[in-house]
Amino acid sequence: ELLQKKVIRKIILSGGSTNPKFPKLTEALLMATLLLEKGVRKSSLLLEEKSKDTIGNAVFSKDIVLKKKLRTDVVVITSNYHLKRALMIFTHLYGNEFSFIGMGSKRFMAHKLELIIKEFRSQEYDKLLLSKVKIGDHIVVMSNKGFGGIHQKLLKALQYSLDSKIAT
Repeated sequence: ELLQKKVIRKIILSGGSTNPKFPKLTEALLMATLLLEKGVRKSSLLLEEKSKDTIGNAVFSKDIVLKKKLRTDVVVITSNYHLKRALMIFTHLYGNEFSFIGMGSKRFMAHKLELIIKEFRSQEYDKLLLSKVKIGDHIVVMSNKGFGGIHQKLLKALQYSLDSKIAT
């Protein structure tokens, strides 16, 4: 619909593989398949298949935006419960020269409470992490499988820092 109304010209579908049994089946590819079935032109789609989380979505999508010299007004589409956090991350990591509009999709009520709780916890981690990054700077997204377990060490440090802030 946004393509038809010429609100947007390109769609970056962002999301890597989330199932180790099917490493070539990415979230971006699944979304592209659905959109192609709905009649969206393949030339309108750009796939970002590296990311594993929202920060990765922003980092790797920004690379595409810069390389393809796309417009600086960006529409972020995600689930309703996730929209606030996604906009916070994208706005911070893209920097002030970009403007964002958020559009939320609806989710099933049975999952909503669990997802809201998960989202709140993740938002606190993200705020803490982003407080250490200058607006518009690039950050490194690390794998949980490498770098001597640094991912778990970072999570423990963030949890400790978050717990310390909450206790005071």
